[in-house]
Amino acid sequence: MNPARLEAVTRFAGQSILDVGCGNGAYVLQLADRYDITGIDYQEFDSWKEKPNLFSISDATKLSLPDNSVDTIISFECLEHLPNPEIVLK
Repeated sequence: MNPARLEAVTRFAGQSILDVGCGNGAYVLQLADRYDITGIDYQEFDSWKEKPNLFSISDATKLSLPDNSVDTIISFECLEHLPNPEIVLK
């Protein structure tokens, strides 16, 4: 976990957070006591078993979120792994 990223999230994020490409869920697990946070990734990780209700398997290119459904979206070290990151950003 990157301390500078964590500090930026705690400093600027709204109350509800979506972590796209959360991987092992380190940020989700770290922030779960202070935020309404959910992590998604294309595969499940063993570390999700600690708090399975905070995670789901999802395709980042096929998300359809209602307007204003989350305050903040984070995505660390994810976009460079996607063939079409523009789709995810839209």
